Amino acid sequence: MKKKFLFLILLFSVSLLQAQNADKKWAIGLGAGYYHNFNASEADGLLPELYFSRYLSPSFDIMVNGNIGYTFNALTGKEESMIDIGNLFLNLRYKFNNGNFLPEDNKFQPFIFAGPGYLSDNGGAGVNFDAGVGAKLMLSKAWSLFGEVGYIHGVDGTRRIVAGEDPVPVHDNFLKAVVGIEFAFGPKKDADGDGVADHNDKCPGTEKGVKVDKNGCPLDSDGDGILDAVDKCPKEKGLVALDGCPDTDGDGVADKDDDCPKVAGLLQLKGCPDKDGDGIIDSKDDCPDVKGVKEFDGCPDTDGDGVADKDDACPTVAGPKSAKGCPDGDGDGISDNEDECPTIFGIRAFNGCPDSDDDGVADKNDACPNTPKGAKVDAKGCPIDTDGDGVYDGLDKCPEVKGPASNNGCPLTDDNLNWLNEKVNSIFFDTNSSSITDYSKERMEKLVRLMLNNSEYKVKLFGFADPRGDATANQKLSERRVDSTISFLQSKGINGSRFLKAAMGEENSEKQNLTPEELQNSRRVDFKLFK
Repeated sequence: MKKKFLFLILLFSVSLLQAQNADKKWAIGLGAGYYHNFNASEADGLLPELYFSRYLSPSFDIMVNGNIGYTFNALTGKEESMIDIGNLFLNLRYKFNNGNFLPEDNKFQPFIFAGPGYLSDNGGAGVNFDAGVGAKLMLSKAWSLFGEVGYIHGVDGTRRIVAGEDPVPVHDNFLKAVVGIEFAFGPKKDADGDGVADHNDKCPGTEKGVKVDKNGCPLDSDGDGILDAVDKCPKEKGLVALDGCPDTDGDGVADKDDDCPKVAGLLQLKGCPDKDGDGIIDSKDDCPDVKGVKEFDGCPDTDGDGVADKDDACPTVAGPKSAKGCPDGDGDGISDNEDECPTIFGIRAFNGCPDSDDDGVADKNDACPNTPKGAKVDAKGCPIDTDGDGVYDGLDKCPEVKGPASNNGCPLTDDNLNWLNEKVNSIFFDTNSSSITDYSKERMEKLVRLMLNNSEYKVKLFGFADPRGDATANQKLSERRVDSTISFLQSKGINGSRFLKAAMGEENSEKQNLTPEELQNSRRVDFKLFK
């Protein structure tokens, strides 16, 4: 009989597991505890319990419970079967967390239960019932601890009271106390798919994709009457016309798209103002009150000469930028209205007039317009010759002592050889060149005359290069400069035996960064006279 009872429990459990796929509002509980026989305490024992339950309503669950009692007598070695009782119940469980007494999601969930059953005990079997109280403690949405205390009503049977005697009729009733764990499984029903189970959903039928709160009602986080699902600014109160986004300056452009959210502006300029209507926002318009063009940051160019009116000295007459937008007939960069010589190319220092001989006196005031370059002049632009030797001051190395032009206005004597060395002109070269320029040939005329008129003089030539580039290459370049200089002097009739040469390369400067003038002075050949 007991084996048949165990088989029935197993068969019914399997059928319930198959049923979970149909509805899935199921839970399974597993526990163990103690049972007490009111009529024979020596029959007390362990009581495992297995149950399956199905949710019917917030107040009721239906449960199938199975209990098997293991008597302690079997554990003490008495010759009795280990399994004492077997019971299968169909219980109805009333839950107090039904919204009337406690909230449905309350963690502590007391209940009472009762129902008919089928009991196997004392060699007999028959219909019985149980009843009791219990509670669950929710650990999570799926897992709970449970505990229950119940009464199990017995059935009639027989039991041998004294060894060797015939069995006598008995009717055992029991008290059970069980603790265990329950696992709830199966998805919750959610007809509108908003993530809130139907039985908790206060707003059933919510449109698909709409965000909801814990009660299943559509969210409007900022309270502007526009649901979060369609509100492009769900955390800020906004306007229906702008999909729930605010427009602080009221220009019809939502703040999130408005480059000037606090100042009313135009839609095509992303909400920024443009007072003069030239398509350039005021904050970037250098002339915000006058219509202009992008090329001049919003400023106009009335005469179309490429100079904005604000920078144009002649805004209504076209002119070049070099003359601040004014006409410049001679192209010298000085506007005609400022140019004292508007038809002749000149320089600003002389109000647009030329100084052909570069003596510091404009041609129109220069009594001697062809003064040699470098000569000092008087107020009329004519050269000054203090010592009267025909060599103009500025070109005369001895301006207060008469001397021939061949010696730059200095006298030729043996006593002034060292002095002459200081006065002999160095010559200069173009970058990376050893060619003698016409200017350098003129500078060597004094040296040529000295050498031709004083056969006892010899000269040592020192060649230099500027410090840019490779040092070895610069060394060779300084040699070529000395050689080309000697070749020129020989062409003037000076014997080659009168020359000594020294290529100095970059040794003329210790500076790392030279000005253009210093670089020019570095590319040279120096001369030193000796007897």
